[in-house]
Formats: sequence, structure tokens, C-alpha cells
Amino acid sequence: MPEPDPLWCTADINTPAFYARQLPLAGIAAAALNDGIAHADRIRDALSSRPLLWLGHRSYGLHLWHWPVWVHFGVSHPEWNQGTKVPVALSMSVLLSEAGYRLIERPVRISSWRPRALLPVLTVCCVTPAPVTAIPVTRPVDARHNGPIVTGPSVSDGKGD
Repeated sequence: MPEPDPLWCTADINTPAFYARQLPLAGIAAAALNDGIAHADRIRDALSSRPLLWLGHRSYGLHLWHWPVWVHFGVSHPEWNQGTKVPVALSMSVLLSEAGYRLIERPVRISSWRPRALLPVLTVCCVTPAPVTAIPVTRPVDARHNGPIVTGPSVSDGKGD
């Protein structure tokens, strides 16, 4: 299988990727930069939209939850195809990040507690999950079928792997 052409990190004028993708991307980036400088208020307004503000407030929670949710569905439902797994995992990640934002992040952010009072609580919250991460994974690791790194047992499709 041929190696894919680099998208942006290297530019070599002798590769087809330069003319097909890299040069047009550089022009688009320059045009976007010029437009951003000329119309800073439009960009500020677009980035200040309610959906993007909502996403920005929950982005850390989404970052924390997406991988465990994806691994969970890969292990517990290996028979699901990507068309089923992606919307379910995305919905679960959004719900968990929303719960974390409302129940943990926001209350801590607006809390009137002083750091000295908060330190023991944060210590307990950080130390408590440590034993759980030391428990070995009991499911097999199978990366042969272009799936996530951790998947469930192989399901024979009758073709004889």
C-alpha cells in the first residue's frame, strides 16, 4: 500500500500533493487571514455564537469523555457498525460532558470556597480513581480489523480469518 502524501507539514515542489492540496490550502489560509484582519468583528461575532460558546464550555469534558465512551462501546458492542456506534458514542459523550459541566465544572468555578478548603476535596477526587486504573483489562486487545485499539473478542464472519 503506498504511503499517503503529506497534507501540510512538508512542502516539496516535486510531489503531486504540493499542487493538489498544499498550494491551494496555503492560498485559502492566506485569504482567511486577510479576511479576518479586515473584518475582525464578523469573525468575533461568528465565534461568539451560542452553539460555539456552548461547545467551548464543554470541550474539556468532551475531550475527557470521548475515548472511554468509544472504548466502552467497542468492547461491549463489537457487532455494531460505525454507522451505529458513532452517533451513540457521540451522544453519550455529549451527555456525560454536559453532566460533568453542570455538576462539577461550573459549581467549582463559581464556588466561594477558598483554595485551602478545596485542596482536600481535590486530593480525594484525584487519588480515588488511581486504584481503578491499576485493575488489568480483562477483555482481549484486537487491532486486526481496523477498529479501535481495544475491541471485543473477534466475531467470526464465516470467512475463516
